[in-house]
Amino acid sequence: MRKYIFAALAFSLALALNADVIQGLRNVNKIMQQIVPPEEQAAVKEETQVKKPKYIFYFIGDGMGINQVQMGIDYKAQTTGGKEELNMQKFPIMGANRTYCANKFVTDSSASGTALATGHKTNYGAAGIDVNGDAIDSIAVYCHNRGMKVGICATVTIMEATPGAFFMHQGYRGRYYPGAYDLVDSGFEYFAGGDLWDREGKDFNEEILKKLPEKTWQEATNVLSRGVVSCLLDKDGKPVIKWKTSDEILKEGGYKYVDTEAEFNALQPGCGKVYVSHPCKAWGIPYRVGYKDGPFLKDFVRKGIELLDNENGFFMMCEGSFIDHGGHSNDAPKTLYELLDFDDAIGVALEFYNQHPDETLIVVTADHETGALSYGYVGDRVKDMKGAKCEFGEFKNKFREYRDKVRDCKENHSAQLKGEFSEAYALIKEWYGDIHLSQGKKDRLKKAFKASMDPNYNKDDPLNQALYEGHDPFCFVAQRELNAHFGAKYNTGGHSAAPTPVFAIGVGAELFGGFKENTNNAISMEKLVDPNGEIPSKPYKKPYVHY
Repeated sequence: MRKYIFAALAFSLALALNADVIQGLRNVNKIMQQIVPPEEQAAVKEETQVKKPKYIFYFIGDGMGINQVQMGIDYKAQTTGGKEELNMQKFPIMGANRTYCANKFVTDSSASGTALATGHKTNYGAAGIDVNGDAIDSIAVYCHNRGMKVGICATVTIMEATPGAFFMHQGYRGRYYPGAYDLVDSGFEYFAGGDLWDREGKDFNEEILKKLPEKTWQEATNVLSRGVVSCLLDKDGKPVIKWKTSDEILKEGGYKYVDTEAEFNALQPGCGKVYVSHPCKAWGIPYRVGYKDGPFLKDFVRKGIELLDNENGFFMMCEGSFIDHGGHSNDAPKTLYELLDFDDAIGVALEFYNQHPDETLIVVTADHETGALSYGYVGDRVKDMKGAKCEFGEFKNKFREYRDKVRDCKENHSAQLKGEFSEAYALIKEWYGDIHLSQGKKDRLKKAFKASMDPNYNKDDPLNQALYEGHDPFCFVAQRELNAHFGAKYNTGGHSAAPTPVFAIGVGAELFGGFKENTNNAISMEKLVDPNGEIPSKPYKKPYVHY
């Protein structure tokens, strides 16, 4: 091929020397066609054209920073003797995203979810709208409008901040009831996650009533008039609004609601549009640490592939929602187990990619980092998290039960429990495995245990506030010392401004490398799906609820 290119260049230079430069350059293409064989012309054209992915997987680890990922990498290496690695490690392209939103340096999930979904920065708390309040379509809508089927999966209810940003247009995140209308309006074929929430518009009702009498109920509900069943005035003349339930909204929108494992497993291609609620029927799936029963996030992805696969391809967004909760509660094992669960789901997509490498794109990123996690100086003990059987909120309940039993034993003159430190330390070993804490850590735990068991302990005392920040002393110190043992330290209970990692593999993966704005992900996907479309999607007027 190189010899033909040199020949063309030489010929064009000769034409330039003959003073007919412009015409000569115009002739170069014709000359190339004459001197380069047709099969090699086709090869050049094939190499230079950007391919369109038929299948797109978009994974978002809520609260997942690079230190959370590194913790997972080290855990895998230590617990498998280096024989296994995270699925994310297998991706050839890596980058990072800046996560700030339009009006704050530290974002929330709905603003960052909107940026990741639409290619537009927006204000803190907004879902699927821009800074001017106009609706903006997501990459999921972009794909759906071009014939691809769409699935949205998460470990929380689908109307929550990040998954909701892919189909909702709401003035504030967490508007679960009006979000049900956005869901059915999307027409997406597959939703799977936590259960429907605020089924009867209770929270929505309360928010509207707060605005009275400044705003009448008709004005407040004009965009949802199709959902109002009745509005009666109570004895004080205030409206009591009855709404259609979310279940009715989904049914009228043509969705099948599935909430048992048997029904979930029985779903087959051609079953129509479906909303899958985890069988626990809660706002979110149970935390992965200590949870042994399915289905898990990976099962939602596997079923999504089965239901969505078709000749036009599909787009699937999947959120590992509770990595974020591990950060908020400063709980290293919870963070780790949720990250591993998220990575298992990525593994299912990677299996699919290996079967369709020339048609598939997988992008993994996060909406923001949570906890400002510092990780490392004793990272060789990360393997000890293998023994964790519960998240720390549950351990606090276990200790509270123990303390109540000790009180009962003393009142009943029973010797079953004596209220000694060894009993509380045995609780740690029962729920976190046979880990060996240093003597210094034990001494600090013993001091805190004494305070927790003191009936005269005053949490509001300035010294106690400084030591334990208003928490139960033993639980507070136990969590801090366990995290330190594992090599983890959290510096906030909220989100941080840290950049988030990006991993990509497959068709067009090179577009996601480098240090970029989080808006790059949706914009790059849109370019791959349809380079001639509006990129990013243009905002438009659509009524939504402003509260």
